[in-house]
Amino acid sequence: MLKLKFLPIIILPFLLTGFASGQELEKVLTAKTFTNARGESLPYRLFVAANYDRRKKYPLIVFLHGSGGLAR
Repeated sequence: MLKLKFLPIIILPFLLTGFASGQELEKVLTAKTFTNARGESLPYRLFVAANYDRRKKYPLIVFLHGSGGLAR
């Protein structure tokens, strides 16, 4: 049984793809790039809510995709 605290983690990807697509996602998800000390880069997208408050603490939600299956 899943705990309710994990519900936002499960629902967020569906909400992002359900309410926005294409150019709308470009407005919601900001394109960023992480570069390490060796100069290797990794692109990622950052979602910041419209009512974001720097003084509050928020959970970190990471959505990983790509392989389409679980490692065995």
